[in-house]
Amino acid sequence: MILLATRNQGKLKEYRQILETLPIKLIGLNDVPTIDKNFDVEETGKSYQENAILKATQYGKKANILTIADDSGLEIDQLKGQLGVYSGRFAQGDFKSARFKILKYLKNVSKHKRAAKFVCTIALFDPKIKTVKTFTGESHGLITKTEIGNNGFGYDPIFYSLDLKKTYAESKDEEKNKVSHRSKAVFKLKKYLQKLNKDESKKN
Repeated sequence: MILLATRNQGKLKEYRQILETLPIKLIGLNDVPTIDKNFDVEETGKSYQENAILKATQYGKKANILTIADDSGLEIDQLKGQLGVYSGRFAQGDFKSARFKILKYLKNVSKHKRAAKFVCTIALFDPKIKTVKTFTGESHGLITKTEIGNNGFGYDPIFYSLDLKKTYAESKDEEKNKVSHRSKAVFKLKKYLQKLNKDESKKN
């Protein structure tokens, strides 16, 4: 069993789809009674890696099982790499308003200057041996002029993926899960977990 340190059901679903071939059960914070629903790890790190490690270690110590946490953000060239680690806080839970603000900032910016990328770093914490491993993925694209598509969550409707030639919000889960920043990081995590499973099998 592995804990994914999130209460976001969309994110939990995404992880489960990518890791479904592994012989593991992935649970979220809502499935752990020992973690109070009001307990929240403050993201005080200055990088995705620092925040992911903070969350993985603190939630992992409380749950006392192998724990995954991630931090991700949208970096927009025209905004000098912002929003970055503050992407979630910029939205404050209201991503529709956040998307509107971004589109307003870029209103008069031409298409070839609307480059952006999503970055995700995952931390895997093992409370038994107190070790942390990290994995990072990136996906590149452009900020659209308007919202396009009804799928996904967060900033997906305004992020045009150069891999998919459409926005994340226009994409099916299976499509997005092959090229997204999170999926690229999760695939690296998956390879590591596969290796762990093989090593455990050899011991037994």
